[in-house]
Amino acid sequence: MRLYRARTGQIPDHYEGAVEEHRQIVRALQKRDADLAEALMRQHVATPGNG
Repeated sequence: MRLYRARTGQIPDHYEGAVEEHRQIVRALQKRDADLAEALMRQHVATPGNG
């Protein structure tokens, strides 16, 4: 899985999308919105290419 993640990180569209998803997750955590953070994290993990 690590090798797959490393390779997908080299694909610009995948990388930019993942970074934006991480930003959204962090914002939800900063707002202490656990439900939103959980939903965003589940969506992030379920997205092909994010692992």
